[in-house]
Amino acid sequence: MTASPRPKARSKDRRNIFQRHYGPRLRVWRAIVTPASLLVLLLLLVRLSGLLQPVELLLYDQMLSRRPFEAPDPRITLVGITEEDIQALNHYPVNDTELAQVLRTLSDAQARIIGLDLFRDVPVQPGYDQLLKTYDNTPNLIAIEVINDTDAEAIIKGPARVPPERISFANFLEDKDWILRRMLLTVPTNDSKQAFSLRVATAYLQAEGYQLAPRDPQQGLSFVATDAAPSVTSSPSVTPAQSTATDPSAAPAQSIATASRHRLSTFQPHTGGYVREAIAGKAVMINYRQNPEPFALLTLSQVLQQQFDPELVRDRIVLIGNIAASSKDVFLTSGRRETLWSQSNNYSRGIPFSFGLEAHAHATSQLISRVLDRRWGIWSLPEAVEYGLIIVAGAVGTGLGLLLASPLGRLFGLALLSSALLLLSFGSLTWFGLWLPLVPVLLALTGAGFTTLFVDWELRLKLRQSTDTLERAYNAVHNGPLQTIAILLSQTSSQNEVHEQLSRLNQELRTIYESMKVGDGDGHQFLLGTQWLEAQEPLPLLLDQVYQLTVIRDFPGFDSIKIFMRPQLEALENCSLTIEQKKLLCAFLEEALCNVGKHARNAQRIDVVAQLVGKRKQRYCLQITDNGETPQRGLTVAGTPGRKSGAKYKSQGTRQMEALARELGGTFERLPNQPQGTLCRLSWPIKPPWGLRFRRFLRRI
Repeated sequence: MTASPRPKARSKDRRNIFQRHYGPRLRVWRAIVTPASLLVLLLLLVRLSGLLQPVELLLYDQMLSRRPFEAPDPRITLVGITEEDIQALNHYPVNDTELAQVLRTLSDAQARIIGLDLFRDVPVQPGYDQLLKTYDNTPNLIAIEVINDTDAEAIIKGPARVPPERISFANFLEDKDWILRRMLLTVPTNDSKQAFSLRVATAYLQAEGYQLAPRDPQQGLSFVATDAAPSVTSSPSVTPAQSTATDPSAAPAQSIATASRHRLSTFQPHTGGYVREAIAGKAVMINYRQNPEPFALLTLSQVLQQQFDPELVRDRIVLIGNIAASSKDVFLTSGRRETLWSQSNNYSRGIPFSFGLEAHAHATSQLISRVLDRRWGIWSLPEAVEYGLIIVAGAVGTGLGLLLASPLGRLFGLALLSSALLLLSFGSLTWFGLWLPLVPVLLALTGAGFTTLFVDWELRLKLRQSTDTLERAYNAVHNGPLQTIAILLSQTSSQNEVHEQLSRLNQELRTIYESMKVGDGDGHQFLLGTQWLEAQEPLPLLLDQVYQLTVIRDFPGFDSIKIFMRPQLEALENCSLTIEQKKLLCAFLEEALCNVGKHARNAQRIDVVAQLVGKRKQRYCLQITDNGETPQRGLTVAGTPGRKSGAKYKSQGTRQMEALARELGGTFERLPNQPQGTLCRLSWPIKPPWGLRFRRFLRRI
């Protein structure tokens, strides 16, 4: 009955099997994932710094302007003062008599709300008294003023005799690139102050049974249904989608009865591509209605002469303002291909200007449509979710590089995913108003993907070069020394000691080549003679194995040693070294022992001792000492690596030992032992200096 293997041995065997099968793959993955992760981290820092904001806003403008056309808003009509009107009147601005006539005509045509986007803080004679009476008789009139940014006091006051609750500010909120993307709705210093678009939309929605909810810092701005909300039902023969397409005012009627609060997508400091763009007050991203003629348009002359269809005014919002080509009330507008300004100036090249009257109309339409039509405003995901998407995109790009071995396959996969990402971002903005972080996500995806492509290409190139070098080296050894050894073996007797040594040499050379050709798996194993050693073993045990395998080799210096003392390596139990450093330390011990075996004469003992040295025991010391007679072979090699030593010639073994000392941040010494023999000592600090740690970190990167 055979005993079953111990649990520790079984776990070690399983670990070795895992390392042999998956170790090389994990090493390649680590080499690919590290640079890709650093690139994604750098991208996160770049976005946090705001450097990507101009690019994200530019791409946002392009997507917004390429959305499909929408139906015009039948609730709003514009009355514009054109260049032809000014020429027909032969004066500017419009005097009080003419303005009073326009207001009376629109009021008689039963306009629901009349918005006056003209500054009338001073009289424009003649007819000022007549205009004041018209103000008194037009309770549905909303006028404008301009306020300052500090205390919301009026810089340009509204018309006299118009009560404060029907006065609104007309301030615009331009970005740093002078493009109008946002509309300011309220200011924090005065709750009674509202933007022109918000005041007009609120007045219109009151007749529909909605009112602006009290200011709530947590909820933002929202409209709530009142008890007077109309109960509207759709016709059985018309689907809700058809009703919406033909008349936005009839859109989702049943939704009015099912929802009591309609939140506005107010602007946040991190909305979309903006980074720490804090503003005073509440604002919204303007969701322009994509249509060459989004609103019905009447000229001032048509209203004065009453040459218009009354249905274009009845029960509508009518906004009066200046749309003359010479007007200075214009702003660069994102997200629109055609505006009244571009049409009047035949402009079709870049970003068009838009009249202030148009901007107010779009913002008003957006607020009303959000409540009555459930039309989406522009909104974005929480900031943490956006940065999470960037990390996920980087992981997807890295995973694509790991899963697809072919470079062409990776390029095709990146192109396919990038196209899908573009379509998803455009679709979400078009149909849901969701502004996704397209630029950083796309950069993370493609950047990580191309990084894996380049790193993998470099790894393949290095592997190919290493394989070619190994093949050339083996061919040279096979066609030279191995053939010579084969001839000598055929010429010597099998009972001869020289024959045995030649056979051993032949086997060692062939074993070395085979081990290099197979590789060391995951890098945790290395070859010592003809034996594989596990570099993950504790350092004292590993060095003891090296000692045992080396002293049994057939070297003349070992023949005179009768007793081999067991190495004293307990001081290295807590020594923390990397796998490569352990390999180098094992090579150091093997080289020192081989030197004793090759050069020492009549040695009686070999001592291998590890200990803690220094005043505070802050350094490890490993020394190999023999008491044999040593010929002159350059024993005055001592000091810190990097300094010039007393020896004029350094063997390959000496250079390897000095390289190990440099790697550990320590010193290597080979000195004469008293009364005879050689002392070979390597010492290094328990905690490497910061400079060495930093160099190791850079090397790993």
